[in-house]
Amino acid sequence: MSSRRRNVQALPLALCAGLTLSMATAAFAAEQPHPFVLTAYPTAIGGHALLAGRYPVALQQLRGHTSAAAFDAAAVSTNRCVALSMTAQWHAAQAACDTAVRAASRARLDSPAWTVGSGVDGDRRLAAAYTDRGVMRWLSHDHAGAQQDFARARTLAPDSGFVTRNLTALKFHGTEVHPRGS
Repeated sequence: MSSRRRNVQALPLALCAGLTLSMATAAFAAEQPHPFVLTAYPTAIGGHALLAGRYPVALQQLRGHTSAAAFDAAAVSTNRCVALSMTAQWHAAQAACDTAVRAASRARLDSPAWTVGSGVDGDRRLAAAYTDRGVMRWLSHDHAGAQQDFARARTLAPDSGFVTRNLTALKFHGTEVHPRGS
């Protein structure tokens, strides 16, 4: 297995400590019993800065790295989505999160069927992109869009920690995602 394939298959890390979402202060986040969480890729461009909570630094590192030119387009787009969301740049965050969903979906479809675990990994990566976009949508007051994204993520990776944490946060905020048809 080449090093490129290992990097492409890297799974996102839920950034609960560094990226527990709050729009105001860290004290606000500490008061929230069920915060939303974002996921990011620590080994992709901007990842270490995101882990450290240095969002402007992450954005600077991500500047100039277009998804098409990136080694792992889904990971870089996801990190850009997280950094822009954490700095409340909603218009740019929406575009970055949409790009992350498209890139993760393409990567999932392009993954060879014979690769062990590729389907599960692809599902988790796409679920991470959907949950990040869902969190961004919730914070920018698009609650219906957030519910749709969380529902898609639950379908793809129902047992992933970042999915269940965000579904719990959604429920805490008075909204639930219901299975289709109910």
